[in-house]
Amino acid sequence: YIVQRGCRERIRTDAYAPAQNDLGADAGSGACAVRLIHITDPHLTEPPDWRQLFGRSHFGKRFLGYASWSRNRRHLMRREWLQELVAEVQARSPDQILLTGDLTQIGTVEEIRAARVWLDALGPPERVSFVPGNHDTYAADSWANLSVEWDDFLPRGGTDGFPTVRQLDDVTLFGLSSAVPTRPISACGLLGEDQIARLSRALESEAGTLKILALHHPPLPGMIKFRKRLRDAARLEAVLKEAPVDVMIYGHRHRNLATVRLGAMAYCTAPASAEAAAFRQFDIEADGNGYRLQQTLVERVASGRFEAHESETWQVSGRD
Repeated sequence: YIVQRGCRERIRTDAYAPAQNDLGADAGSGACAVRLIHITDPHLTEPPDWRQLFGRSHFGKRFLGYASWSRNRRHLMRREWLQELVAEVQARSPDQILLTGDLTQIGTVEEIRAARVWLDALGPPERVSFVPGNHDTYAADSWANLSVEWDDFLPRGGTDGFPTVRQLDDVTLFGLSSAVPTRPISACGLLGEDQIARLSRALESEAGTLKILALHHPPLPGMIKFRKRLRDAARLEAVLKEAPVDVMIYGHRHRNLATVRLGAMAYCTAPASAEAAAFRQFDIEADGNGYRLQQTLVERVASGRFEAHESETWQVSGRD
């Protein structure tokens, strides 16, 4: 996997090695505050007509997904609401947009190509930390198309490139891919033993920074119903007990949730294209006692108007 290091305008890519401070004399002094914004589950694409799905991988599952979109989702999630949210997000000038998947409905090549246009408008790859969702890898042929159309938003090596690791000042972002094709009705995720092992090594190597973990599925056991769970959540939990993170962000549940798990704040954010579209803003600054974090949930309340509906500030002690 690859570590990207930087602070605001300074981002470069290095072959992975134990963390070394290459940000200059001001790094870690609190001189460079970091702003992150989390958005998720835009479900922004329109799938091809169901008659065009014959002969494609996972036809039965895709047909059911098309029916669900046609009956429900296309009315509940709209492109114009998403456009309003993106404009609000961009106006806040985040250092990174954390995008936790489900850009498409049923993972067809047509949708994946359409979503690429939206990705380019959202921000350059070095400013958008992306992990895929289960709707992006809906069928066996989805990942191959993702790797072509979204190549620079994905790590080199495909699924073997996860977790992604990005550093902005004293903040380290870990991105996990939980997206795998599943049978009809199932919306489970899976990290796999290799990715979890790579995460464990990365967490140990990036000690001393504020750690934020991002993935599509709820990360720990008991956070969602059985058919939508992360299948190896217990294994991830064991790793996080040994190498804790400070914040966990995820999507998949289509609602705003905030809990404390394993001593970390865990946040789910509502879909970015819903009528009550939402995003979470994190403002982080290092100080002499560790890190000061402010989290603000911002929701769409009317056409073109967004308001903060909750805000909290807390301190995270520095770790050796």
